[in-house]
Amino acid sequence: MTDDSDEKKPDAAAQSSVEPELSEPQRVLPELGDAQRAFDVGNYTRVRELTEELLGDSNDEVRQAAQSLRRRVSVDPFQVGLLLACLAFFVYITWHYVF
Repeated sequence: MTDDSDEKKPDAAAQSSVEPELSEPQRVLPELGDAQRAFDVGNYTRVRELTEELLGDSNDEVRQAAQSLRRRVSVDPFQVGLLLACLAFFVYITWHYVF
């Protein structure tokens, strides 16, 4: 009789030889290099400053890329609305049960 516990069973990650397909990286325009690096390290204030300058660029591709990058660091209006709704609900519950 053989004992299967002595055999090492490979885990699921080792069995899968197919790696997920990564999307092709987007081409970074030279004008957006500093803004993209600032975005990558999380300095969103710097991203806003750099893209503000590029929004007035004469090159349409640069302007659109700067606008796209700026949109990625802007405040989401849905989040603001949800925050205000939660705050209003909190005030209602507090007023109803405390006062």
